[in-house]
Amino acid sequence: MGGALKSGAAMLGGGCIVRARIPSVAAVSFASPVCGARRRTQAIMRAPCCVSLTTARRTGRIAQATRSSTMEYTFTLKYQLGENSPASEALVEQLGAAGCDDALVGIGQPGRLALEFTREADSADAAIRSALADVQGAVPSARLIEVAPDLVGLTDVAEMVGVSRQYMRKLMLANPGSFPAPIHEGSASIWHLADVLSWLHAEGGYSLADDVLAVARVALQANVAKEGRRVSRSTCKELESLVGHGSPRSEANGPGCRRPERRRP
Repeated sequence: MGGALKSGAAMLGGGCIVRARIPSVAAVSFASPVCGARRRTQAIMRAPCCVSLTTARRTGRIAQATRSSTMEYTFTLKYQLGENSPASEALVEQLGAAGCDDALVGIGQPGRLALEFTREADSADAAIRSALADVQGAVPSARLIEVAPDLVGLTDVAEMVGVSRQYMRKLMLANPGSFPAPIHEGSASIWHLADVLSWLHAEGGYSLADDVLAVARVALQANVAKEGRRVSRSTCKELESLVGHGSPRSEANGPGCRRPERRRP
């Protein structure tokens, strides 16, 4: 990669871990990754894919942070790459030029791209939307797989809240009528993180950062919007009357599932 700095390599899950720096970067300090928001702190985070290319935000963003009340929101975007996608080094350079120099890029799995952002913005919604736009501009052929954190198990929630998995399971079993229903139930059930965090917040007594919940809510919205494109508006409207009204409605209705607005006389 022209002008980039590389150092060290190791094998992990069949992939090579490479640390690289995009030319237009600022100094980096190490910190533990946290899903949510942090005030004006830089971080390097572990990417979910095998090869990680470490990047940092531009100097201008750091200077701006000292003059504004923006927050740093941490989230991950996962993509499927097309067959004609550029080589790894060229891909990273394109992402950096498009404004993704505040992300850790994972490209270890063939045909996959993951970016863990720590992005400064006025809101979680603005942070994630701008990151989606930057990646789309850099790699138009990439298909979004998931925005995280969203789909989680009880263990994931327990680690985030600071309790044991056994405790989370007891909460679920003790509150069968109010604890959020999973979106997949089985040997490894899956929930929307925003649903569980919202329930815990309403219950009270748990240490939850509002910024983490904000990121989870926007991630849910993005994922539902992505899946909503598969269903026509008419089909979705017909199905809504059949799936039941007991489930809490989310703000994350996709384009195909948006209810028509009532017109006032």
